[in-house]
Amino acid sequence: MIEFQKANNVTEFRGYEVYSLSNNENESHYTATLKLEANDKDHIDIQQAVYTKWKDGEVMFERYYHA
Repeated sequence: MIEFQKANNVTEFRGYEVYSLSNNENESHYTATLKLEANDKDHIDIQQAVYTKWKDGEVMFERYYHA
């Protein structure tokens, strides 16, 4: 994320909104929007889909897909 911030002149974190969530005992999935602001005051909204695999309450694997 630090590299992304530098490359896009990100100056502010504006929020993170989760839109849908599904989970069971060992997996969870959700979609979200990461909201940032750049030096030139442009707003950057990044759509995400996230998949997480759990074991005994700990994250074993996590994958983020960005658009």
